[in-house]
Amino acid sequence: MMARAFKLFLLTLGISTVIWLAFNYQLLSYGLMQLQGQVHIIREARPVEDVLNDPEFPDSLKHNLRRLESVRRFAIENLGLNDHGQYKTLYNQGGKPVLWVLTASDAFRLDAYTWSFPFLGDLEYKGFFDEHTARKEREELLRKGLDVGWGSVGAWSTLGWFDDPLLSGMLDRSEGAFAELIIHEMSHGTVFIPGDTEASENLATFIGEEGALRYLRSVHGSGSRQEELYTEEREDEEQVGLFMQQCAVQLDSLYRQLPDEAGIAEKREAKRQAYHRILAGFDALKLNQPERYARLRQKLAEANNTVVLSYVRYRSSQIGHRQDLERRGGNLREVIDSLVKSN
Repeated sequence: MMARAFKLFLLTLGISTVIWLAFNYQLLSYGLMQLQGQVHIIREARPVEDVLNDPEFPDSLKHNLRRLESVRRFAIENLGLNDHGQYKTLYNQGGKPVLWVLTASDAFRLDAYTWSFPFLGDLEYKGFFDEHTARKEREELLRKGLDVGWGSVGAWSTLGWFDDPLLSGMLDRSEGAFAELIIHEMSHGTVFIPGDTEASENLATFIGEEGALRYLRSVHGSGSRQEELYTEEREDEEQVGLFMQQCAVQLDSLYRQLPDEAGIAEKREAKRQAYHRILAGFDALKLNQPERYARLRQKLAEANNTVVLSYVRYRSSQIGHRQDLERRGGNLREVIDSLVKSN
């Protein structure tokens, strides 16, 4: 009797596994492709010390590489971020992108398209180590009539699942921007909210920016030239971020007011005019370093909702996080500890 029951259990398990594989083949295939790409980068990465001693590695990139351990130690010891052993090695991209990311949105609503993943929940972006595969899925999304954003990215976090190597492309930044990037990615391995991309990215943005400012002060003192340069960058990003939040409100209002019976041509014209006004407002901004936003301007000219949603995704909660920081007397570590406990 027991043998028959066990055989029935095995048969049921086998059938269930086959059914799961049949319905989740694409997800499984994608996961294996991403795993292969991540493992390749990890295997090809070299210890940071070896790269620093390599005369063929550009000296212009070694400045931030020498600062890497200092930023890591500051993030771990002063901010309480988790040490997952990341950034002990470096993968030399050779000036080529290694990861492409897709985002998408309804064409006439500020409604981000999401992808569902085990453990991570619903995410508003999808990465690819293979450009051809990324382009193929991009075309599928465009055929659905969605606005699609895509391009290569210079950094990502595996949330502590792997010992993330540094990418050579991450080094070509100002000292403050480099520190911000490292702390941002380390934040993901400390505080991550499954299924809520916007909350997770806003948290990492806040911790990265505030952490970088404190790092610069710890190394160079308050009022240094390095702090001044980074503050200018932050002022620009905050100004653009607030502007894009206003654009999101305006577009959301426009899309809600479009009559249900409106045709595609009418909707496209209303959207085109709205983005024309947005572009005029963007050009009127007084930025410290306007050249850094040439690509953003081009995307706005394309009237693509994903560019507005990207700023919502990363900057919509910054004011609230800063208010929390003020309530805690500027104690960033206390803010982070609170976030860890609540998530």
